[in-house]
Amino acid sequence: MEAEAKYRSLIENSLVGVYILQDGKIVYVNPRLCEMSGYRFDELYGLGINDFIYHEDLLLVNENIQKRFNNETGSVTF
Repeated sequence: MEAEAKYRSLIENSLVGVYILQDGKIVYVNPRLCEMSGYRFDELYGLGINDFIYHEDLLLVNENIQKRFNNETGSVTF
């Protein structure tokens, strides 16, 4: 439980936006992502990543997500 509390605190207080997808839908966003996007958690919850990302960035974002799913290491392209 202590490790989980530390992890949760790290994510909740992160300087970068963090989201978690489950079955292609957003199930978690940290407060920083809400600040960056201008949306509340309840507005983002359940959206597909394609609903949240600018159309011009979709291909790049989906490629980067696929890299993570495939356990490919290295940097993420921006």
